[in-house]
Amino acid sequence: TDKARIPEDAFYHLYEIGVDGSGLKRLTTGKYDDFSGRYLPDGSIIFLSTRRGAGVQHTGTVEEEGAPRPDSFVRCGGDHSRPVSVYTLHRLMPDRRTVMALSPFENFEWTPNVCSDGRILYARWDYVDRNNMPFMKLWSTNPDGTNPQEVYGNHTALFHSAFEGRQIPGSRKILFTASAHHAITGGSLVMFDPDTGMDGAEPIRRITPEVCFPEVEGWPPAYYMSPYPLSERVFLTAWGRGNLAEDPPKGLGIYVGDTDGNLELLYRDPDISSTYPQPLRSRPMPPRIS
Repeated sequence: TDKARIPEDAFYHLYEIGVDGSGLKRLTTGKYDDFSGRYLPDGSIIFLSTRRGAGVQHTGTVEEEGAPRPDSFVRCGGDHSRPVSVYTLHRLMPDRRTVMALSPFENFEWTPNVCSDGRILYARWDYVDRNNMPFMKLWSTNPDGTNPQEVYGNHTALFHSAFEGRQIPGSRKILFTASAHHAITGGSLVMFDPDTGMDGAEPIRRITPEVCFPEVEGWPPAYYMSPYPLSERVFLTAWGRGNLAEDPPKGLGIYVGDTDGNLELLYRDPDISSTYPQPLRSRPMPPRIS
């Protein structure tokens, strides 16, 4: 991709805004995609970015001088017909100037969230010397990138991807979206119990069994996305109808659901999808990992 021919507003950037809609501020610049920001206990922000490029690791500033670094690309792309740039975990430090690449991983990482013990929970495509499809599952790392380790599913082929994992409040269990390889991050909701195992069917419970695991078991007529657990029984989520194998219609609404199969609409916009519900309430601050 010739970045000299692409305007900066074609890329994603991190922004910050007050919950009342005031104080909008742009945090990142440059010809890189920066997205999925999450606050860390020390005031820094974990996020996904393409700015590491082809380097193993990188530390720089938000406003860098000179030409932008070239991207690295997905193995099955990178040419003019499919210039899909690889994005991995990065950290924007409390000074809001210094940016550190946390991961030297060669392929994609997705949907980071902060656990109650301060670790980062995320999905990683562990596509190294094996079949490329079913190994996009849950991993964790310290906020500085040390101690990356498998959480669930790195040897499990029941479904392709475990995206949008969030730890359930007051519990060690994790709620995530079981998604496809060739689709957006939508699918069926699954609860994982780390005290039961790290792979296979035994540690997981299918919360929405009416939605098949997309691509592996077929293509469901409706799907869930971006779950936010409130307890081991109740959760917020986005839900909508549409075929994930195609361009899904813009029909996602915000719902509250439970593990008994109930689903109640909270909000739906007639023109655009609504995703990533999050309650505006105080939460316990995770510890800082030194």
